[in-house]
Amino acid sequence: MRKMTRAFLIIAVLSISTVLVSGQVTPNMFRKVSDFDGDGKTDFAVTRREGNSKIWYIWQSRDGFKAFQWGIYSDSNVAGDYDGDGKTDIAIFRPVNFPPLIHTFWIWNSQSNSFTKTEFADVIPANAPMQQDYNGDGKTDPAVWIGTFIHPQGAITNVYAKYSGTNDGLQFQIPQNSNPYRVGDMTGDGRADNVHSFSQSNSVGVNISDIVTGATRFVPFGTPGDRFIPGDFDRDGIGDLAIWRSSDGNWWWLRSSDNTVRAAKWGVNGDIPVPGDYDGDGITDLAIWRPGSTQAYYWIYGSQNGISVFPWGISSDQPVQF
Repeated sequence: MRKMTRAFLIIAVLSISTVLVSGQVTPNMFRKVSDFDGDGKTDFAVTRREGNSKIWYIWQSRDGFKAFQWGIYSDSNVAGDYDGDGKTDIAIFRPVNFPPLIHTFWIWNSQSNSFTKTEFADVIPANAPMQQDYNGDGKTDPAVWIGTFIHPQGAITNVYAKYSGTNDGLQFQIPQNSNPYRVGDMTGDGRADNVHSFSQSNSVGVNISDIVTGATRFVPFGTPGDRFIPGDFDRDGIGDLAIWRSSDGNWWWLRSSDNTVRAAKWGVNGDIPVPGDYDGDGITDLAIWRPGSTQAYYWIYGSQNGISVFPWGISSDQPVQF
């Protein structure tokens, strides 16, 4: 890594509302966001192009600095706990959108210190990786969003998932003109849910569907252009719908515990939202990664420690996110 300075630009906090919940921390998949050393805290992590290679630079909250070469620069970052040991595994997704269409997850497992791969073959290109824990076994499952195709009932989009360590998996569908989101467990049963949105005039509606039961609820939330981000902001073990609006840096989240909406301004246009549990209390913290002219910084508003700034990476890096 390049030598990092501590100079930073202070941004104004217009409002912040974070509620601490007493008692034991509820286990949930949001506590595993970029936790490479398994201590229950989100770590600072970026990837960097060096030649044709992708280099992972990680500052672990317990185990300190780690650098690892994995993938090529054009691969997508798909870090997750694929082996279920409580540590985030370094992983990349490599689509091949010309025949044969074989899209591959390459995973470096922290438990065995060895790699595994999962392949998806299809007749049409892949849109994006969609890895989450879909069966509730505590392991991230490789998954891919396959593009829209025509059925007798209309145009639909498929998402395919393969359960980690098995040959089993699932397939679910979303309607045309909607986008799936990787927002995690929205019902508290330990499984990721099927969440997709519909844009209507100046508003966005979100459908949340249980993949097993098919039960669906519709929630109007956000406006076109908002960025949906995962989090458990009230520490109840259930995911909260949350958005970050790049035009003004505002966050909005709907608390599952009491169905109230909270808002805060944290960040400015050009920042990248990187929410996670940086202080290890089970509550998702507001955080952004800000690239500067040479140095990049994590800006965190922690539910325990308040405002903190950590220099990590350079402006051309890519932060590792959920």
